[in-house]
Amino acid sequence: MKEYKPSLLERETVIRFNENELSATVYTCSYRLKQKLMDMSRRHPGKIVLISQDKYAAQFLVPKRYVTVYEPYSEERRRKDRERVKTNGFPTKKE
Repeated sequence: MKEYKPSLLERETVIRFNENELSATVYTCSYRLKQKLMDMSRRHPGKIVLISQDKYAAQFLVPKRYVTVYEPYSEERRRKDRERVKTNGFPTKKE
């Protein structure tokens, strides 16, 4: 029998928080996000906590301030960024 594998539509991520608590819960079936949160929980065990996991999903407790939503870049900012990269090249990490 073929092993069950969640479809792309079923690989959802749910982030829940309320106005009273300082933490948010992140439930994810996304492999990449799950791996990223697992790595972060190992590096920062007091801040990002693995609550539960199974074969396909994991649930984490994270500080609510880590959950952010950014406004999309304006076309003007994109244009300036393109010009800066053409002039200066891509920024690199200093060693």
